[in-house]
Amino acid sequence: RRLLLNGVVHSAAHKLEGKALDGGWTVNARLEPAQGATGGYFSVGYLVENLDGRKGFLKALDYSRAFQSKDRPISIALQELTAAINFEKYVLARCRDRKLDRIVISVADGTIMEGQGGVDTVEYLIFELADCDARAQMAVISNLDIQWRLKSLHDIATGLEQLHRNDIRHQDRSEERRVG
Repeated sequence: RRLLLNGVVHSAAHKLEGKALDGGWTVNARLEPAQGATGGYFSVGYLVENLDGRKGFLKALDYSRAFQSKDRPISIALQELTAAINFEKYVLARCRDRKLDRIVISVADGTIMEGQGGVDTVEYLIFELADCDARAQMAVISNLDIQWRLKSLHDIATGLEQLHRNDIRHQDRSEERRVG
């Protein structure tokens, strides 16, 4: 039931292409991370489409990665992953409920069972499809004019202000995640 890609065993999170999801969503194509890309260690990205033609980005959570961790016990890796996922869902719901327009919000979420349970159960989040990959855009930032840079800075500051006004804080370097 496992899929072997590039010598690595993958879970059900890597096998969602063509699957129908709740809410009329269909998983179209898996997105391969760009060479040297960061992030996404515990998730797999897909392009999805709703019955009404609305396109989105699906983040499929891959719990099996916790079992592959070499630097920490499985119980700790699973606990950290579960805490991070629950925190992300909480923040996304809070942003959606408060209509924070400068923050990325999920448009749907759910679970799909691809086997007997365990790592064959895939939780997912669906987001609006962005115009481009932010990390790829940052690679060409030196070619951007000052007007675009200032507008981007304004958008980031506005988004952070909305989060902070709603008692949502995030520090990448801290083990602690605080939500007021």
